[in-house]
Amino acid sequence: MRLRARFAWLRALMSGNAPKQQDGGCPEWADGDEPLLIDVRSPAEYHAGHIPAAINVPYSSISRRMRGCSRAVPMVLYCQTGRRAEIARRRLQRMGYTRVVNFGGIRRWKGALQHS
Repeated sequence: MRLRARFAWLRALMSGNAPKQQDGGCPEWADGDEPLLIDVRSPAEYHAGHIPAAINVPYSSISRRMRGCSRAVPMVLYCQTGRRAEIARRRLQRMGYTRVVNFGGIRRWKGALQHS
């Protein structure tokens, strides 16, 4: 994904308009161009309210769940405050993922939350 497109995607994310994604680990369609928005909080926190485009991969299982995902796939991680997202980012970087960003806490999200 070109730099300009990446910034456009992040701007859309910040404004509350991100592409839809399915719950789970690395989606089959993840081809390295479309960023994955990953909520690294617990399933209970995720179901209580999450960014609509996010998939839930708790930080404690991110190494196992993302193992089969292409290292070219860009990932945007978030949690409640940014601390768990940073732990997950570092784990993924140690696994060889270089396109990983810590979005920080869910409070930065400007749009409505989805409840499951």
